[in-house]
Amino acid sequence: MPEVSNKISPRVDHITLTVKDFQKSKVLYNELFTNYLGGQIVLNEVDVFGVRFASNFMLEIVPENPEFKDSKFDRQQVGLHHFALELENKEAVDKVYQKLLELKVEILDEPQFYPEYDDGYYAVFWQDLNGFKMEFMCYDKLD
Repeated sequence: MPEVSNKISPRVDHITLTVKDFQKSKVLYNELFTNYLGGQIVLNEVDVFGVRFASNFMLEIVPENPEFKDSKFDRQQVGLHHFALELENKEAVDKVYQKLLELKVEILDEPQFYPEYDDGYYAVFWQDLNGFKMEFMCYDKLD
């Protein structure tokens, strides 16, 4: 990854996702991000669930406003397209891929190298039950 020299270097503190089925999403996110990836639950209320990782990044989910119950998320419209969470190495990406299969989430692209993104860029893309495209990736040596 190329070096960037800025005077200010922001980092992501948290992302909050509004979800269709809060309870089902909470089960999935708890299993994947807490039980499997080791995040710590820091918010567990009626209307918010949040997991914080050792990197200090927090992922939160909140239930949708009932007024929008008939709406559907589409990453091709204005808004969030996807987000990527970086893991340590290729083996970690492959292990989380196996967990995603176990959780029966939709796999969009199986783990592979993406040299068109960057040298050693290795990723799996998946979609949660709300239609959010997510990515687990790393920078690793090409096989």
